[in-house]
Amino acid sequence: VRLKPIRFSIEEKERIVEMMSIFSKNYLQELYGMLDYVTEVAAYVPNQRERILEISEVSYYRSIRNIEAMFGAYQNRRDAAEISQLPLERFGSLPRAIKLSAVLYSLGLPPELLGVGNAIVEIKSQLGQKWVDHLLDRIYPSLEDDIKFSSRFYHPSKFESKRISRGLKILKSLVPFEPPSEIHESLSKIATHLITKTGLPGKVTPRDLKAQLTRGESSEYIIGTTDTDLSKIILDMGKIRRSLG
Repeated sequence: VRLKPIRFSIEEKERIVEMMSIFSKNYLQELYGMLDYVTEVAAYVPNQRERILEISEVSYYRSIRNIEAMFGAYQNRRDAAEISQLPLERFGSLPRAIKLSAVLYSLGLPPELLGVGNAIVEIKSQLGQKWVDHLLDRIYPSLEDDIKFSSRFYHPSKFESKRISRGLKILKSLVPFEPPSEIHESLSKIATHLITKTGLPGKVTPRDLKAQLTRGESSEYIIGTTDTDLSKIILDMGKIRRSLG
């Protein structure tokens, strides 16, 4: 069956741009509190293929670089003003999209979940419930399925700020989360332990990790050094999701 492309009205296009602004702002605000961990852990994400050399503000827009220019294209100046209060230069050190996604999944916080709950509340406040319904029914009808898929790889962790927790609570009230992947959660907990307690790089202490092991498959991760174990864990979690990022 050939489906015809959706044709949006002028008003819909304007509202889509406004909603993009709101989602982007909330995503960056929630990501900001995790920048140090994200940048540090990204070094342990295995390189899967050669990448094109980076050129400032080009590179297929796979990196977050010129955020001021991005928000300058949006119609809602209030959102641009709010995000400009963050030290935007710090986002320039973020890894590319694949590594960024791999890191967030490894920390138990799938990127698809960041900012969404708080953004939907803000859209309702600014544009009304009508546009929240329109977003879910017509503009982004697969949002619920995307959230359900990602929710299988979420688990509460030390990296979850109060703002992120509030957004996730809102999101759960809109979309029921799927039961977590037990193996993925187990590996994520070990990765979290390596990052926050043992430190990077360093020697893994079996006694420290024993409490984190919930499945026999995880036992092999306590015999190496932190850097080799963490890289292997990140790669294996990607295999479970069938995608590194």
